[in-house]
Amino acid sequence: PGRWEGAPAAAPAALPGVRSRARLGAGRRSREPPVVGMGQVANSQQVCFCGASDDPEVEVEERLAHVRDLVRGEAPVISAGGGGNGSARNLAKDIGTAGASSAPEVRTPDSVRRRMSLDRASPVQPKINQVMDSVDHLEQAGLADVFRLTDLGTRRAVGVCSVTDRDGGRRSSFKEKNEEVFCPPGRASSEAELMRWLQDIGLGWGCKKGLKPDSPNQDSFSILAVEDSFVLIGVYDGHGPKGHDVSQFAREQMVRGFMTHPRRTTNVEAALYDTFIECQDVIERQGRKLDARDSGSTCTMVYVDLDKCQLTVAHVGDARSALGKRKAAVKSAHGAQSVGEMECEDLTIDHKPNLEAERKRIESASPPGRVVFDGFVNYRVFVQDGMYPGLNMSRALGDVGAHREAGLTAMPDTRTVDLRPFLGGGYDELTLLVCTDGVWEFIETAEAFKIASEVCASGPTAVVNRLALEAWDRWLADSGGEVSDDITCVCLRLDLALAKARKA
Repeated sequence: PGRWEGAPAAAPAALPGVRSRARLGAGRRSREPPVVGMGQVANSQQVCFCGASDDPEVEVEERLAHVRDLVRGEAPVISAGGGGNGSARNLAKDIGTAGASSAPEVRTPDSVRRRMSLDRASPVQPKINQVMDSVDHLEQAGLADVFRLTDLGTRRAVGVCSVTDRDGGRRSSFKEKNEEVFCPPGRASSEAELMRWLQDIGLGWGCKKGLKPDSPNQDSFSILAVEDSFVLIGVYDGHGPKGHDVSQFAREQMVRGFMTHPRRTTNVEAALYDTFIECQDVIERQGRKLDARDSGSTCTMVYVDLDKCQLTVAHVGDARSALGKRKAAVKSAHGAQSVGEMECEDLTIDHKPNLEAERKRIESASPPGRVVFDGFVNYRVFVQDGMYPGLNMSRALGDVGAHREAGLTAMPDTRTVDLRPFLGGGYDELTLLVCTDGVWEFIETAEAFKIASEVCASGPTAVVNRLALEAWDRWLADSGGEVSDDITCVCLRLDLALAKARKA
């Protein structure tokens, strides 16, 4: 979602001769017939099917068998209701179980409106983890110092990061992205225990491919935690033809750059700021090796210092971070407890070109860019004398052409929040959400925490799964079952993480 997809059948007068670029962006409101790929749905009136196999030949056989059963009246059809009993949330009766979903509710072929969903034979498939614990791997990732056993002692430490899917656009929609797990040297056998520990301190995450024909999952994420010390979260949303490569590169470079920065522990905001600038510089030096001229990525990083009880966030783009605070339950005179009120606030502001400060910066850049309404729902950034690149964000990593010609920047906004007032100030729940706009496109911040509160008792993984299902549901409802962006969400129960650190 970041770029103008090309002129639709009736292009707005303000955008004549738009240079065509394969993007998801305008597809959100476009009425052109979608391109249909394996495991996808052509339109909202067609039979729904999503094969379980990533092998095209096997999936063709599955699709043909499914059609034959439909002709004989023996195959069920998945309901495509706009948020009712046929909604995507019925794909998981127990969303607290990570990596698996039960069958959705089945409706008969009499349903009037149908949209793509996961078939009964297509549960959410488990992601593939690759464990990295060699000194070379840790050195390359910038984790050798923080994972040094002599400094860690008996403390636990682990990193979980996404990896670009090798099967690319052939990966099934809503399938989790593969991951690599970084462990201290010699502790690879403790991977399962370390994953349980992350959940114990309140961490849950998910990175699911959207409904995008022939396109890989362009989102990435990184999580790094050292017991009683810190938690580092990064979320990256790629865009453009090589957006998946740029988000992966940014994920690697941002973690390495920040963790090796000399001021990481003394001035977190300065360290994060420098890391963003350096990352952009490294991307530009890659040239054709990375090919980031017309592709880029948003980036939001959150560093939680468990010792100082501080949270620092830095970001470019529209991957939003938000904080939710629930007041402690109040006992009535009769002994009954009322559920505490949930308060929430955005920790970041979406960097959009129509914001006054962003527009002025773009138009006064050297050379200056332009901000133009695309005739649909977005304001976009163009060069002064052309109709490209058409970004619907004002800051990003990568997008080398837009940085050089249209006033884009990789300078992040930074902010530090003191968490101590919330620990003893009548709050018994403190939740951090960091998500790509696959979540925020149709879910506002207050509603996201309301949804999360319904399943928070089941843990952070349940929160992530519920938000992902809700976001998926709304994308399909809005597009008639034709498109969904990639969906990435990281949830951290700060009250749990901080309580464990303080106890230690």
